[in-house]
Amino acid sequence: MSLHSTLTHCWSVARPPALRPHVVPTGLLLIGLFAVPGCSDQKQQAQSLVTQAVALQKDDKHSDAAKLLDRAIALNGELPEAHFARGVSNMSLREYTIAELSFRTSLEFNPKQPRAWWMLGTIYRLQEEPEQAVRALTEAVNLETGYTDARFDRACLLQIAGHDNNAIADFDQVLQWNPNHIDALFRRGVLNRRIGRFDSAGHDLSRVIRLNRQSEHAWYERAIVRQLMNDFERGLADVTVACRLDAERPKFWRLRAELQESLGRHSDAAVDYGRVHKLTGSDLSALRHSAVLFEKSGQPERAMQAIESVLNLDAPSADDFALRARLYHSQGNLDAEGEDLERSWQLNRESTDTGLQLVHTRIRNRNLDRALSLSAELLTRDDAPHD
Repeated sequence: MSLHSTLTHCWSVARPPALRPHVVPTGLLLIGLFAVPGCSDQKQQAQSLVTQAVALQKDDKHSDAAKLLDRAIALNGELPEAHFARGVSNMSLREYTIAELSFRTSLEFNPKQPRAWWMLGTIYRLQEEPEQAVRALTEAVNLETGYTDARFDRACLLQIAGHDNNAIADFDQVLQWNPNHIDALFRRGVLNRRIGRFDSAGHDLSRVIRLNRQSEHAWYERAIVRQLMNDFERGLADVTVACRLDAERPKFWRLRAELQESLGRHSDAAVDYGRVHKLTGSDLSALRHSAVLFEKSGQPERAMQAIESVLNLDAPSADDFALRARLYHSQGNLDAEGEDLERSWQLNRESTDTGLQLVHTRIRNRNLDRALSLSAELLTRDDAPHD
């Protein structure tokens, strides 16, 4: 695995388990005593081993490189480049605790290594120590102002910590040096959206899309911006692209459903909410809303199918029974309607609307005493009709 791939992986891995401190094995101490041909002293021998190790790292042979670096450190433990290179191999081997020790040791011998501070900052972030990570990355930036990797990583940590203005300042600096830094553009766009700078957010995300039209997350984020700006048609167009690029993400379909609903396209929205439930297998709120929207769009059969699925999968709510009661009413199944209204009322006696419907049902079923009793209860409420 290349160093770039390793660091990319580091953004998503969980904190690694504690590892033993890095100790050079006794056998390697003995190996380190053997001279390398062409070198006259131990420092030169150690430097030669480091050079060989770095060559192996370029070929992704980090285990072999680590062995050579252990020999180099055994020969001369004060070479900062040996400890740094050892840390690089530790990172690629995902030995994060040992990597921290390697970078810290390297910095003890030479604190003016921006790349070592950057790597140490990455380690601290992996160990869920964001304040130490920011400090290490700040050291890197102070040593090398134009170190875009360190400044970008610091901006990401500041963004997570809620230091929005400082994060934007770092993203701005990164983009000044590299206007097409796609990750900085994307993150600044998301941050601008979060703090209400919708025009700036849309501009950043549009640049991301121009650079990579296959970025489903950029299409999705720009759709959110357009939703917040009440530009529902263009938001729908954006999120539809996101869904096409990755059809397995429930949040994409949920946003699409919301935009469809905002445009009054209840049937299409109901279908999308149903897809959300299908993808998650557990989001019953989406399935419930699908049933409501099918009812609104004049499709009682599809609404009934959706609400029946909810009732079979979850502890029914008062609203579930109330919806099914309305659907039974539209079918002319008045007995089933009355049963569901009774169930809904038992679960939520605060709904005046359900209570009034139940009064009418009881009157229709000639259950006059119970209808009168419920009417008297409802008339005492502030929201009761008095006409």
